[in-house]
Amino acid sequence: MTQLFVDYWPHYGIIAEAAHIGPNPSLDHCVSFATDNGKELYFGCIYQSWTKVACTMHTAIFDGSKITRNALYHIFYYPYIQLKCERIFSVVPSDNPKALELNHKIGFKDITVVPRAYEAADAVILSMERDGCKWLNYRPRPYEARKVA
Repeated sequence: MTQLFVDYWPHYGIIAEAAHIGPNPSLDHCVSFATDNGKELYFGCIYQSWTKVACTMHTAIFDGSKITRNALYHIFYYPYIQLKCERIFSVVPSDNPKALELNHKIGFKDITVVPRAYEAADAVILSMERDGCKWLNYRPRPYEARKVA
């Protein structure tokens, strides 16, 4: 069974490495989905650069078959409702078409491109407004969220 974890630091490091980001555990937030015991990580998000009205979301997916509407609700509930963000940004290398397609599919819209932001690619900056997040309208099944310090 899939379990929701909030700020579970063993997952945080794995997600940060897969998303190619520099982690900052004292400022970042993390939501991850894994087996009940937390040993098999399916996917997760790290929320960085929180400005009280916006944040940047970085995602790593290890088993896409485990991404459900229920999981998407919880992924967006955390920054929009719990952190009270009005908008979420996503930064995707232009040479990662799968990530761009997924971002568009779940509701992110392109806002700009930063040339040569990566060694071999541009950075596509995407955004989603809280009012435009269709996943918050979904009636979720509750997870027993686990917060492990």
